[in-house]
Amino acid sequence: MLSSALAANGILSLLVSLGLRDLCMAPGSRSAPFALLRSRFPELTFHTHFDERGLGFLALGISRGSGIPAAAVTTSGTAVGNLLPAVMEARMSHIPLILITADRPWELLETGANQTCRQDGIFGSYAVFVHVPVLTSDIELAAAKRRISNALAEALASGIPLHLNAEMREPLYGDPSESPLPARPPANDDRAGPTSFADLRPEILPGKSLMSMLRTFLAPESPALIAAGSLPPEDAALLSEALRKTGHPVIADIQSNLRGRIPVLPPFDLLTARMPGSYERLRACQRLIVLEGHFISKKLLSFIRDFPGEVIFITKYTDGINASGHPGPVIRITPEALRNTILSLTDGKPAGKPDPLLRELSCPGQEDLAAGNAAEDRLTEASVITMLSKLETPLLIGNSLPARFADTLLAPESPRGIFTLRGVSGIDGLIAAASGLSHCFPDTGITAVIGDTSALYDLSSIALLRKYRLRLIILNNNGGNIFMKFPVPDDAILKDLFVNPQNVTFAGAAGMFGIPWRQVTREAELRELIRGPAEGEVLEIPLRPGEGINMLRELTAEAAGLPSAPSPSQNKAARS
Repeated sequence: MLSSALAANGILSLLVSLGLRDLCMAPGSRSAPFALLRSRFPELTFHTHFDERGLGFLALGISRGSGIPAAAVTTSGTAVGNLLPAVMEARMSHIPLILITADRPWELLETGANQTCRQDGIFGSYAVFVHVPVLTSDIELAAAKRRISNALAEALASGIPLHLNAEMREPLYGDPSESPLPARPPANDDRAGPTSFADLRPEILPGKSLMSMLRTFLAPESPALIAAGSLPPEDAALLSEALRKTGHPVIADIQSNLRGRIPVLPPFDLLTARMPGSYERLRACQRLIVLEGHFISKKLLSFIRDFPGEVIFITKYTDGINASGHPGPVIRITPEALRNTILSLTDGKPAGKPDPLLRELSCPGQEDLAAGNAAEDRLTEASVITMLSKLETPLLIGNSLPARFADTLLAPESPRGIFTLRGVSGIDGLIAAASGLSHCFPDTGITAVIGDTSALYDLSSIALLRKYRLRLIILNNNGGNIFMKFPVPDDAILKDLFVNPQNVTFAGAAGMFGIPWRQVTREAELRELIRGPAEGEVLEIPLRPGEGINMLRELTAEAAGLPSAPSPSQNKAARS
């Protein structure tokens, strides 16, 4: 029996039995044993990308959209290193992801053998690691499966990717049918052990004292304010009705997926800039519940940091929750348990009355503000983002300026699903991740809005639009305009070393891969093009450099007479 086929079959059999449905592969020789098993696993969808960096993000997008780990398989050498950006993002965003890297057998290490390097533990603390040696017997295979199962349970419980580095000894290309592999267990096999990825995810509840504090804060009669950070759409759907029943006002980051589901306060930066007295009114709440983290608004983080009352932090995991530095307990609890806790406080009772804040604190509509800042009958960053509120598809929002405009102006009319990659907030891999997301929405596809520099970073992944229903909107303001907000004293340095304009259009890149491309400059045209389901296409919107960052400043500038946020010393005095 071929040892490489035995190992590949054993790994895939285990993962498929737990629910693996998507396998992403780049062409490679050392990983050939996995590719040659495609017909043996008809329930697996095999995805391909020729660029391993994009491949990692493709798998990440599928994992984010489905909530089920997808696997990325690569050959040995630099192919493995190219996965690191996606692994970093998955780790920091707690996206389930499995990396299977084929390796040369141990006897070839440090010999100068072709495409051979040390791959064990290459992702460091960003992944749970398992070394899979050359397997030559059923006993060794069973031991490897046990180690992989244990490591997978650890990874899923902690929200960390799993890395399997598997030694593959030649021959690699034998026909599996000529070397019988162990029979796959039947689907209804009731042997002991986990039968799905869900079985490996524990339900987490806080201890008695923290649960008591949680119930006190969440009770409808509690004078509390909720700040909701990044929530996957499925978690937002699970929690939204329970949160509404508390009656507490909610500050909802665009990543919370709560806008369009329940009544929430206007976007924080817009509210505190346009509604005099709103900052003090929010600070008057006695308690603040911070639900998950990764907030886009720095002003909101400052508000949390300086909040004079009691604060608790609620999260599914233990990290990525308190960038504000405000002291307060971190309460780890799964969304299902959190919902049940809230419902136990509200069931059989009238729903908490909506806090008067929801009525008292309002500001001009986002659409009116965006229209008011458009100098001519043409598209701007603000008008594009505002129009996306009417989308009929899920939306992936790119980092840098698109994310900040979306947090300030986007008001989804229905809960279609908002996605971001804000774990590390990189601008690489966004097109590939959006392609993976689109696979999870076969009926509608998805829309993605990113900047021109982000598109250049992942240019090779435009090829994926031939296979995935992705409407890619590129906001082309000629470089990293986000850097224009920083106090760089030399204009030449700012332009050359920060904004770094490339003076490009994406017509040629789209044409190279046979992807429909269109330049869009008018609102009416864009409104028609984003109507209905998405298809693989590129919509490029040319914008004036610098206009967007200036517009964002105007939108969020403090209105006349609005007090600024207190300094830390003022806040300390207020608490004492």
